[in-house]
Amino acid sequence: DDRPHVTDFGLAKQIDQSHSLMRTGSILGTPAFMPPEQAADASSIDGRADVYRLGCTLSMLLTGSPPYSGKGTMAKLMAHRNDPIPSLCAARPDAPEWLDHIFRKMVAKEPRDRYSSMNRVAEALERGEQLSRGQLIGIAAGAGAALLALMALLAYLVC
Repeated sequence: DDRPHVTDFGLAKQIDQSHSLMRTGSILGTPAFMPPEQAADASSIDGRADVYRLGCTLSMLLTGSPPYSGKGTMAKLMAHRNDPIPSLCAARPDAPEWLDHIFRKMVAKEPRDRYSSMNRVAEALERGEQLSRGQLIGIAAGAGAALLALMALLAYLVC
């Protein structure tokens, strides 16, 4: 849509005319938020890389740390590729399971396993992808109360 989007503050620095961002072997981005495919071949990334970065940001916001850690840039990059996807619920027991499910899909190792766009992420967040247990109990209690009221009404009308 021809509008600029900020995706990584790690690139926000002044660059003079003699400096090229695209030097061979240079890493563009913040390793703590970099999708595995970007570390392997930055020319092959698409919008699903932004979905991954947003998932990493979600982890940072909810848990206080990025999903993967390591000592040094290479260790962090390898953790994104090789370590199991962490659980938000393990770090934050108060996080709903549906949010953990969305997070895990956002930071899937393979781009094809992630949401295809930010619109899909927004849709998933809006509908919650599944109801939490507390919501299910509330719905069941409401349905039970409505059923009891209906039965009482029927009993009154029959008698």
